[in-house]
Amino acid sequence: MTGNASTTPVVVRIRRSGGLAGIALTRTAELDELPEDDAVQWRALLDGGLRALAAKAPGRPIPDAFTYHLACPPEGGEVTLAEHDLPGPVRDLFDRTLGT
Repeated sequence: MTGNASTTPVVVRIRRSGGLAGIALTRTAELDELPEDDAVQWRALLDGGLRALAAKAPGRPIPDAFTYHLACPPEGGEVTLAEHDLPGPVRDLFDRTLGT
């Protein structure tokens, strides 16, 4: 782990469900363990970007589409976003984090 030992690591939990096969993927990761560029993008999203995306999302369901559920415990809250409501770079970040 990198960074200052006196700070609590930032942890993100991401789960992708749905799709044709309905197979869920889940990963819990400390941001300091991710590639630096990905950690920077995650920090920007956790600083309000995810809530802004959720607020703008129309929330219309599309059959067999992926859904991402994100949590940043303990105080970060949770948000669920449909794949089709995400900008490409955010969707790519989620997929990289999941290892897909």
